[in-house]
Amino acid sequence: MRASFGLGHVLLHGDKAVGDNRDRIDAALDQEFGKLRTIAWCLPAESHFGPALWAVSTTLRIIHLTASFLAGTDIYYPPFGYWIASWIAAPGVDPSTIAPYDKTGIDPASWEEMRSFRSGFLTVHYWNFFALIVAILIHIAGVVVTELREGGAIVSAMFSGQKVFDSEPRDDVGGTS
Repeated sequence: MRASFGLGHVLLHGDKAVGDNRDRIDAALDQEFGKLRTIAWCLPAESHFGPALWAVSTTLRIIHLTASFLAGTDIYYPPFGYWIASWIAAPGVDPSTIAPYDKTGIDPASWEEMRSFRSGFLTVHYWNFFALIVAILIHIAGVVVTELREGGAIVSAMFSGQKVFDSEPRDDVGGTS
């Protein structure tokens, strides 16, 4: 069993969520047992990729959310821009009149309070960028290792869409390779 990392991801059978041999997806059978959501979580078909995909998608979501907040604090863009402009506007100033990079109509104390609050989001955004870069480098290293181990079919398949097999694939139970 592995821990639940995503919304809607239930603890089913851990590494066996995509079938007993971990390389085969039987949509009809897995749908019958309510496992299609877990299968989508674990794509590509090997379930040990699930945590890696979760890590990359979570990093991207964090970058997106923090960027949305930072856009609100810097140039007052939605979805947080009006809230930020209302926060830093001087008393009696309409928040919609506050312009980016112009301190006219801004309360200095509220501005400093907002910038202090913003710093945590900026730090999270900054370090998640580097976490994403590390994940990309690990992905590239994994592709290179797989390419060398399998004999040169994975990268060409990414471009052509066709993979040439030296032997019958392990998950080809129907003989339709």
